[in-house]
This record gives sequence, structure tokens and C-alpha cells, in this order.
Amino acid sequence: MITISALILSILLQLTAFVIAIRLIRVSRRRLAWILLAIAFLFMGLRRSIELFGWLYDEPYSALYTNVSYMIGILVSILIALGVIILSKVLHSLKKTEQFRKAAEERFRILFNSTSDFIIVSDPKGDIVEVNKNTCKVLGYSKTEMLTKNFNDILTSRYFNIFGEEMKRVEADGKMIFEAEYKTSAGSIIPVEINARLAGIQDGKYIICVARDIAERKELRKKILKTIIETEEKERRRFAKDLHDGLGPLLSTIKLYINELEGEDIEEKEKKDYIKYTSELIDEAVANTRNISNNITPNIISNYGLVRSVEAFVNKINKTQHVEIIFKCIEIREKFDETIELILYRIITELINNTIKHAAATKIKIVLEHLNNKLLLTYQDDGIGFDLNQVLKNDSGGMGLKNIISRIDSINGSISINENVEKGTEVLIRIDVERRN
Repeated sequence: MITISALILSILLQLTAFVIAIRLIRVSRRRLAWILLAIAFLFMGLRRSIELFGWLYDEPYSALYTNVSYMIGILVSILIALGVIILSKVLHSLKKTEQFRKAAEERFRILFNSTSDFIIVSDPKGDIVEVNKNTCKVLGYSKTEMLTKNFNDILTSRYFNIFGEEMKRVEADGKMIFEAEYKTSAGSIIPVEINARLAGIQDGKYIICVARDIAERKELRKKILKTIIETEEKERRRFAKDLHDGLGPLLSTIKLYINELEGEDIEEKEKKDYIKYTSELIDEAVANTRNISNNITPNIISNYGLVRSVEAFVNKINKTQHVEIIFKCIEIREKFDETIELILYRIITELINNTIKHAAATKIKIVLEHLNNKLLLTYQDDGIGFDLNQVLKNDSGGMGLKNIISRIDSINGSISINENVEKGTEVLIRIDVERRN
């Protein structure tokens, strides 16, 4: 009775193993191995069923049952052997995959902790769940301390409400870039630009915040703003001087002549002379007004565009034979935004004036190119060059160069300057533009 019960239990277990193997076929990448093992379990159950049948019925069939059982045993052994061989390959593949995974995790961990950016991972409520080493180092907290904090614990009070609103936008839009301020354990403040993105992981949603220290950028903004204000004040003073020195005396003289015309004892000939002089002075005042206006906003730009304006200016300089200027245009067929053209015109004239005044150059080459929605201006001279840092430190001598840099920044352009005392000066300016329709 015990033997029969054991055989029945064995059959049930092998059929259970068969069902499990069949289910694993659906999820396994190596399906053949589980098919072979499933068949093996099925035959093992059949073998035990034959043995059970032999116990329940007469002895004459026992030899037949035994032979069939042996054959099934051999078949089961072959099937299990094949299945195990295939599974061993799977296990080796899984081992390599695990090694690759660990190596990838190690590379990610090194990159995560080596970057100079501040990387903080939080849940949508702002509770910090992961942080990199640089964040802990700069803010002055251990990683354990950081993982117990909320984002508001490391932000200055002025950004509490703003940060909450930005987090809601990140949840809604998936990403957001904004500025904030971190405070360290010592109480110092670090202005940062945060690039926040929503990441869905199996156990929930998280917000990955990659922040960058923008203290230098803010300081540069202040310097640029200061330069712009100084430039505007300089232009106002020049404008006032032009009005005072140019129009002031003319208008005062015109007033004197008009007062003389009011006299009763003035002769007819003198009256005509005064009227003539007054008319000439008015013409001169109009001409001066036109010149002052043209200095503020050159009409030639609005009338003819950047290329023809620069060509006209270059031709005037070349006629002096003081310096040779070569001006070349590439793919400039249409006018661009008038503000950009005006700024580039003023930059080109300023660079030429600087070369003539300070560089002792004999040749200037200017190339203006339109390429992939960018205006590229290359300016080269063969002068004596200069010390860029020294010029920028000089409050008076560096105003022209500071004006150029501030003007380029005002239209989101970029400028690079190579000041070589042996080969002259090279200036490269890039500006994003859109052609007019």
C-alpha cells in the first residue's frame, strides 16, 4: 500500500513539474530546453503510471511493463540531458549578462559621482531619494543626511513656492528648466540652473534634477548689463555733445539774426543779408541734424542693407590708401533683421577703427557668410595684436571691445578673439538668423 501511495504521489509531482515547464515555455528565451524537460516530466509520469499499473494487475504483464519502463527511462534521460545542456548555455549567458549589468552599473555610478553638476533624485513631493557625491560635497552634508531631506530644506526661502510650482509643471510636461538657489550647511547661497525631468520607474514616479552653478554666468550678466548701461550713457553724452557743439551755436546765431530783423532801423539790404545768412544757417542746422541722426541710426542700413553699407564704408577707407580692406560675402542674397544688420555694421566699423588707431596694420580681410541659418563674420588684420585680458581690464581703453561683446550678447550671438602679436588679430562672430520672407 505504501508503494502504491508513493507511486501516485510521484506521478502527481511529475505532472505538476510538467505543467510548470509548459508555463515556463511562454516566458523563457530558450523555449526548446523547457519543451524537452516538459516532455521528460510527462514521460516520467507515464513511467510511474506503468509501474503503478504493474502493481495493480497480474504478474504476466510485469516483464512487458519493465521493458517499456526501461525504454521510457532511457528516453527521459536523453531528454533531460539535452534540456540541461541547453539550460547550461542559458545560465552562462545569464552570468555574462549579469557581469555586463554590474559593469554598466559601475560605469553609471562612476559617471554619476564624477560629474561636477548637482544631481538630485526626488519623489514628486520633493523628498530626496538619491544624490551624487558632488552635491553632498558642495552643500556640506553627508549622503545619509541628504536622503533625510526634502528639496525645500536645501532651497532659499524665496524659492519655496516657485519650486513647488515648477515641480507641478514637470509632472504635467515631463521636463522643465528653471533657476533657483541652493543653501549650504554653512549658510552660503549657490545660484543654480535646474534641468528637471520626470522619470517613471517600476515602483513609482521620480524627478531627476540636474543643477549647474551659474554664479559666474550671473556675474557675467551683471558685467554685460553694466557695459550696456555705460555704452548707453556714452552714446547719450556723445549725442548731447553733438547737439550742444553742432546745433547749439547755429541756433543761437539764427536767433541773433532774427532779433536783428525785428529792429526798426535796419536797412533793406541788411535785412536781405540777414535773411540769407539765416537761411544758410538753417540749411547747415538741417545738415547737422541729419548727420547726428545718421550717427544714431544710419539710414544706409534701412535703405540698402548690411552688405552695401559695409561696402560703402570700406570704399571710403580704401580711398585714403592708409590700409587695404578686402570685403567678401558668401551666400548673402537677402536682407536680415534690421537690428542684427545694424549691430553688425557698428561692430565692423568699430573693428576697422580699432585696427586703424591701434594695430598699425596694412591689410584687413572681412568675410561675411550665411550658412545653416547662421551669420558668420570673420575679421582679420595683420597688425601688432594686443593683450585681450589687459584691454578688458582697462576701463577706458577696453570700452570699444566691451561694447562689441555686449552688442553680440544682446542678440544671443557668440564671439571668439585670437589676439596674436605676431600674426595680427582674428575675430570670429556667430549669430543665429532667420531670413526675411
